[in-house]
Amino acid sequence: MNDVCSFCGKDRHSINKLIAGQSAFICNECVYLCVEVLEEEEQNLRSFLRDEEQSETGTTTITISTRVTGKGKAKDNPE
Repeated sequence: MNDVCSFCGKDRHSINKLIAGQSAFICNECVYLCVEVLEEEEQNLRSFLRDEEQSETGTTTITISTRVTGKGKAKDNPE
């Protein structure tokens, strides 16, 4: 019996490991690819949820950079 990966079609001799299921096989390379996809989706979900949380709470992070030039005392600003 020539077992092949049900996802990429590589045979047992072309890969390091072939995992058997009830009616399908998956090779180690496809498992690694699946893990990468799942990690990327989890990272995207976390980023989305963080953005949604900031939108709901109105929390925003703002970085303000100021540069003061010149000499002398600061003057009062009459308002």
